[in-house]
Amino acid sequence: MVQSITIETASQENKQVRRIRITGWILFSVVGMAVGSGTAGMGLTWDESMAHFWGSEVFRAWLSHAWDTLLAGQWSVLWDPAFHGKYWPPVTPENQKFFNFNYHPALTRILPTLTWFVFHGWFGDIVAYRMAPAILFALAVMAVFRVMARRFDSATGLFAALSLALMPRVFGHAHIAATDTAMMAFWLFAVVAFYKGLEDKRWSYGFAVLLGLAFSVKFTGVLIPLALIMYMILAREKRAWRNVVVAAVISPVVLIALNPTWWVDPFSGFFTHYVQTALSRNTTAPIATYYLGELYPVHAPWHYSLVMTAVTVPVAILLFVLLGAVWGVRQRADKWVLLVLSQLIFYYLILVLPLSPDYDGVRLFLPVFPFLACLAGLGYRGLRDWVFRNMDRWPPLIKWGRKRIVALIFLITFTWPALQLADSHPFYLEYYNGLTGGVAGAHRAGFETTYWFDTVVPSVRDTINRFPLNSRVGVLPPVVDYLRYMQDHGLLRQDLVFTQTDMDYIILLPRQSKFRDFTWDLYHRQKPVFKLSLEGVPLLLIYRKPD
Repeated sequence: MVQSITIETASQENKQVRRIRITGWILFSVVGMAVGSGTAGMGLTWDESMAHFWGSEVFRAWLSHAWDTLLAGQWSVLWDPAFHGKYWPPVTPENQKFFNFNYHPALTRILPTLTWFVFHGWFGDIVAYRMAPAILFALAVMAVFRVMARRFDSATGLFAALSLALMPRVFGHAHIAATDTAMMAFWLFAVVAFYKGLEDKRWSYGFAVLLGLAFSVKFTGVLIPLALIMYMILAREKRAWRNVVVAAVISPVVLIALNPTWWVDPFSGFFTHYVQTALSRNTTAPIATYYLGELYPVHAPWHYSLVMTAVTVPVAILLFVLLGAVWGVRQRADKWVLLVLSQLIFYYLILVLPLSPDYDGVRLFLPVFPFLACLAGLGYRGLRDWVFRNMDRWPPLIKWGRKRIVALIFLITFTWPALQLADSHPFYLEYYNGLTGGVAGAHRAGFETTYWFDTVVPSVRDTINRFPLNSRVGVLPPVVDYLRYMQDHGLLRQDLVFTQTDMDYIILLPRQSKFRDFTWDLYHRQKPVFKLSLEGVPLLLIYRKPD
């Protein structure tokens, strides 16, 4: 009898695991197709066109040359700094001043190159590059679902996964082949693997590899061990030391293996071209922020990241995040809950420090959003269980039944965010929620409108291509190489002359942190010949040169 019950229980658990696995892959497919199908509609960002796409092209050239050289038996070239230097310029603070140089480690050049090999024949270069972050984001949504479903239940996992998928800013960044979605994804993957590694030593090795990949995205990855140390202290988790020991050996090897210029002198490569370069960024390449109507040349106020989180997550989801935070504090004895809380507490503590970089909307703290989504899932679970416990107080709820109540919670929470997400296409990075009164309210409150040239959508390129023959075109902020990249890749007419002098047309991106007196005068006083708007707020303007 006991054996029969045990077999039946094991069979039910196996069915549940299969359902979670299948649902996870369905989420991956739906989210991946949703992002992938929209990548062509979003404008190129200047980081993509002037650093990341160029970096992937250079990586392909290096890969081809290295392969041909190895086939010729010249293996010593792998340790030749001059050979690598042709394709991987030295990562120095000086090189950060040039937009066409990607000073980050190589992984965000490698992954878009892999998707380029698979997809470029079908969709062209841009979409092929952007499939890399689309896939990573879809995997992140699946990972949130699976870890929450396995720890709690499928509905909680689905609520958390949808919360992440329907955050417009996060969804928008999944279209862009830069470092940010990759950093978010690998931070999440590393933390999930760390958690699994507490029980299964095989996952200790998975954690070590994923941590090494996170290191290989950008310097932000080195914060992951510090966040996990906070968890180990709070949880008094001795089992975590196995993860630490394995990662201490494997993760640096992964980082070095993926950075060819470090193969000769890895210690110098790490400290000089990784740590020193990242820590000197605010000095060598400071980036200003326009926030609440004020210009901050280097550092935004300490509350920037907290406020930007509050005004860019859909309000319904934000409410469940707050509920989940309360429920999570009460349930902090749960290892996964405490791990989620520790990641959020650590990251926001870093963000409020005076030297922490705060600019470009939410992109520098994308890693918090999967964990905020997990809190939303916990908030759903807490509310649902409270309703179930108190159903006898409201007889109509008893008639509805538990499944209908769950469906109603999902419907009320996600219908409006889903409609907003669809309505925001392709201007996801310009989204502000109802707490500010939407994009128009945020504009009145002094939040930055846009920052990355993602508003140079196909309709804008069509307008530029209708300029008279041999028109001289300038752009503000003055990033002429951005336009030249699109010209070199057939998106803009070859006869157009892109320049900052003697211009016939001026393209203005309303990134207020880059505005100067002349720019403000254009923006407020001059009449554009073309205006792209969202909720009445200009996202891009084109002017004839003023007399």
